[in-house]
Amino acid sequence: MRSWLIAVSVLLISITVLAAERDAAVLMQADRDFAKATAEKGVDGWMSYMAPGAVLLGAEPKVTPDAIRATMTEELQPGAHLSWQPTKADFIGDGDIGYTIGRFQFSATGKDGKPISFKGAYMTTWQKQKDGTWKVIGDLGSPDK
Repeated sequence: MRSWLIAVSVLLISITVLAAERDAAVLMQADRDFAKATAEKGVDGWMSYMAPGAVLLGAEPKVTPDAIRATMTEELQPGAHLSWQPTKADFIGDGDIGYTIGRFQFSATGKDGKPISFKGAYMTTWQKQKDGTWKVIGDLGSPDK
């Protein structure tokens, strides 16, 4: 009887630990923190959430940190505003990879001096790092039509 009780206890603890490690709220918070860092620190805030090997998807995917930084420096020019809010998060596989989806808003002044403003949807793919933090391994935004 005692060995059965120990086995059940170990199983319940394992299930609890796995559920805690796969809590979608962790990814939602990582995404909100990513948005806050970008709003407060611009490109440096954005880059602080990029994992080694991150990819910024678009018409021409950016696959190096320098290319991502250059693209975001152009996008987040002085006076530009990018914000987003995650609406859903989930995990893929064993829980070391996850994604968030949500809505973003962007406004800036175009090269012609005219204001630019649009909204859209995004998907960010996250990977848990060895230090336990979550970093972006892929990001894609799609403006509304």
